[in-house]
Amino acid sequence: DTTIIAIAALGERAEFYYPLANGLNHVSWIVCDLPGQNGYDTKDIFIDSYIKNVKHVVDSLEITKVHLVGASIGATIIQAFYQKYPQAVQSLFLLDGGYYFLGELQQDSETMSSQKIENFEELKAAVHEFTYSIQGLQPQNYEQFEQYFLGNYIRENNYYRHHCDVDAFNHLSKEVDTVNYCLTQQVNIPIHLLLAETNLNEFTKQKAQQFQNSQPLANVVTIPNGHHYLPLT
Repeated sequence: DTTIIAIAALGERAEFYYPLANGLNHVSWIVCDLPGQNGYDTKDIFIDSYIKNVKHVVDSLEITKVHLVGASIGATIIQAFYQKYPQAVQSLFLLDGGYYFLGELQQDSETMSSQKIENFEELKAAVHEFTYSIQGLQPQNYEQFEQYFLGNYIRENNYYRHHCDVDAFNHLSKEVDTVNYCLTQQVNIPIHLLLAETNLNEFTKQKAQQFQNSQPLANVVTIPNGHHYLPLT
């Protein structure tokens, strides 16, 4: 009766949502990778095409309505999905993203370059150092995230590389910087915006308030010690 579609952040994998899905296993989950990431091989990397593919999955499973969850860029994409298929959406959960148009930052798009890593032990050491530099997590979370971060790297020939296709990453990053997919009108479905406390600054606080003003019925919550995870991309 209840289905959640969750879209990962740029550079991340659908497995990011597995712990959450395991904790909420009384509902059905469909977790989606972005084009060019985690083995999703496609030459069509435009967001409009992507949300059509997601809708095709929904239709093929004969699901009439879904709750949408998106982290970072995923929070922007689920708004694009809602605006194209409003009748199919029950609610929106924006995880530290999508509450303002990234083009307003007036800075260059985030770019990724291809790197080949030959020494896996050095990679493990870097991941370990990064993971334990994050402050305030529970002990089990450090182990959980360390294993997840390591999974971001795949073996190819005699080296390791990040799972994300460079061209797809850079295209998607540029697209959300140049096209505003965020909601422009007040909507009548439940919207939840969860903000990572450690990622907030004066600019993002202002944008969060503007989002709340434009969507007065939205539930906007700051997560104490929350982090915006886009690791090692």
